[in-house]
Amino acid sequence: WLRLIAFDQGFEVIHDGPIRKLERGAFERLRKRRALGASNLVSVLRYTGAQRGPLVDRVILISDGKATAGVLDRSVVLDTVRELADGGIRRIDVVADSGAREEWMIRNIVRQLPESGLVLDAEDSPRRLVRRLLRTVHDDVRISVPGARWYYPEVVHGVQSDDEILVFADVETVGESLRVVVESHGKQTWDVP
Repeated sequence: WLRLIAFDQGFEVIHDGPIRKLERGAFERLRKRRALGASNLVSVLRYTGAQRGPLVDRVILISDGKATAGVLDRSVVLDTVRELADGGIRRIDVVADSGAREEWMIRNIVRQLPESGLVLDAEDSPRRLVRRLLRTVHDDVRISVPGARWYYPEVVHGVQSDDEILVFADVETVGESLRVVVESHGKQTWDVP
C-alpha cells in the first residue's frame, strides 16, 4: 500500500492505494503541483499518523527538514514523529539535498521511531536509494581502539552492514596491525593491517 502525499503549507494526497495501481499520471500531477514555498511538517506528519486502513509501517519524507509554516518548534516536530508509532509506523527515512538541509533536525527525525531510519542524499541514484531503504539500519554502534590515547568517533548512528567508517586514532606505535572493536548487536574485533 502506498500513500503519496505532496506537501508544503498544506498537503495533497496524490495516490492512496495499492502500489500496482499507481499510474504515471500521479507523477505528472506531482510535477505540475510544484513546491509552493514554506513546509508545514507537523501538519503532514499528523495527517500521516491519523490514517487508518491498510497497514503502512514506513514513511519516506522528501524534505530539507526545515519547518517554515505552521508549528515551527523543533521539539513539537520530533514529538509528532514519535506519535507516528501509535499508528503502526516503525521507521521514517529522509531524502534531502545534501547542501540545503537542516542536518540536526533530519538526523533526529530518523531516530524517533522503533526502527532507526536513514538520511539519504537526493543526488544518489534511484538504485542506491532503494537498496539502502530495503536494508536494516543500526544506531548506537560503539567503536573502540584498545591502547589508543584517543579515537574518534566513539559512537556512530544510521549505519548499515557494508558502510565504511573512517576512524581516527592516536597510537604510540603500530605493529603489523591495529585492533578495532565494534559493538552493536554483539562484539566484533578486527585487526586492521
